[in-house]
Amino acid sequence: MNYILGRYMAENDTFVFNFDDGRWIEIDFTDYPTYQIVPNTLDNEKWYFTVINDNIGNTIDETIDETIYDNISDTVGDTIGHTIDDNNDTIIGGVNLFNYRELRKIETNISSFRKNGVLYRKTTQTELDRFLSQKDDTNDNGKLFRLLNTLYNEHKPAVETVPKIEVTMV
Repeated sequence: MNYILGRYMAENDTFVFNFDDGRWIEIDFTDYPTYQIVPNTLDNEKWYFTVINDNIGNTIDETIDETIYDNISDTVGDTIGHTIDDNNDTIIGGVNLFNYRELRKIETNISSFRKNGVLYRKTTQTELDRFLSQKDDTNDNGKLFRLLNTLYNEHKPAVETVPKIEVTMV
């Protein structure tokens, strides 16, 4: 399950979460007053990046299509704050905060990079929520992630019965 935070619906005072399979749901944030949105916008100095491949070979994705910038220098800054294990900020799926302005000096549209043998990519809202749900099950991101995950899995569409169409071009 992956989702993005969509638009604000003023008439209902809700936000739309769009799932990657085309489904969506409106959520009222009244019950989630401290919900954190991924702050990865150009006006923010610090951006969240997720560990997708650690320095011992564990990985989230087998294929990565984006350009990887190797060995980002320590001037980018150390990760701060958010780790599942305070003794290990390189755990797969761990979310870390980096100085994006320093990264932009290397490439203006950097989406993944390697630092000290660890591969990072820009964090999605799903990754931040999942990470925070593992870190502390009482935070609003974790609560909302568990709710969305439950609703997503309870209401999965039936297996598609529409026949697939094959086309041969000559």
